Amino acid sequence: MRAVHLSRLFPLSIVSLLAACTPDYGLDNLTNPNNVDTEVDTPVDTDPTPVGDRPVAVCSATPDEVQPPFDTNQFLGGGSYDPAGHPITDYIWSIVGAPPGSDASLSPGPTVADRNFQADLAGTYTARLVVKTDDGRSSTPCEVSIEAIPDQDLWVEMYWTYSGDDMDLHLLAPGATSPTMGGLDCYYGNRNPSWGGSGTQDDPALDIDDIPGTGPENINIGTPTPGVYKVVVHDYPGSVNNTPNDTTVNVYVGGSLVWSDTRSLTTEGTYYYYAMIDWPSGDVLDCPSTGC
Repeated sequence: MRAVHLSRLFPLSIVSLLAACTPDYGLDNLTNPNNVDTEVDTPVDTDPTPVGDRPVAVCSATPDEVQPPFDTNQFLGGGSYDPAGHPITDYIWSIVGAPPGSDASLSPGPTVADRNFQADLAGTYTARLVVKTDDGRSSTPCEVSIEAIPDQDLWVEMYWTYSGDDMDLHLLAPGATSPTMGGLDCYYGNRNPSWGGSGTQDDPALDIDDIPGTGPENINIGTPTPGVYKVVVHDYPGSVNNTPNDTTVNVYVGGSLVWSDTRSLTTEGTYYYYAMIDWPSGDVLDCPSTGC
């Protein structure tokens, strides 16, 4: 087990919009402008064309700050140009940086130069654009970053390493001692229970429930009522993966990451306790896996 504890005095960095052209990346095998490469990569530049004679990739993002997991943004490349006057024929986008555990990818945008994007975890995402002209010359890459920041007071997210092993995130209400599969347990079978007083701001919501993949799953509360909440992970029985599976839980308070822990889960059907969250202090304490 490895745990990382982060002080609430250091919030997530303020979003900055980065647009930079970086030489020395390979571009000659990029051909189809409709292909969207979602893999992190560092190709080698073999284009013999001098940098000064290449087209120029110009990239930006709007907005540059989003709330995961449902807010969307666009990566824009329509300002790219060729100083020699040739038309830009290919706009090749890829995601080259994302939070650990993210499964987010680019999708077609409103024009061939643009891409739509939806963050699934809190953190920084970086997209790279390379453009090509009709005579086969490629630009050096342009990179632009966005920041996904939870806008709920309490945000709990989970992801794991190996697919074929369904992990389920549970958040227990104050007063609940164990997963009950009832009103005091927010999980896939009770995704939006009514907790606390009137209104919905104090009610939890499970926004994502992933079964076949590696997550993420997340539960959030806009304004929690005072008390102690417990975070539990259930290794759902019947999975095809039978090897130890590193499973990470992150806790954000007020948009800042305050607690993170990765544990190797090994036993099907077992409930693993991770943390207790005290509210309104926002303090997070480790739990032994067997209970707290």
